[in-house]
Amino acid sequence: MQETHGGNIYILSEKLRLNEKNIIDFSASINPLGMPKNVNSIIKDNIKYLHNYPDPDAKRLRLQIAKQHKINPECQTLNIEENLS
Repeated sequence: MQETHGGNIYILSEKLRLNEKNIIDFSASINPLGMPKNVNSIIKDNIKYLHNYPDPDAKRLRLQIAKQHKINPECQTLNIEENLS
């Protein structure tokens, strides 16, 4: 089996005979403190929209970021796929 860089706490927990709940994987972008408390309610309130693709222009997100940081929404680039092509 080929070793990979992080992200597989299940193999590590098996090798070390530890419960995966006791492993903090710092090799991945995972918050060791867990999700903020309000995230579960936000997910529950918006689960009905999961069947929709996100807005490719991210207009509402860009407006909120602009408002929060007091910048022009047109100065933001959020679509990484488009930026790399």
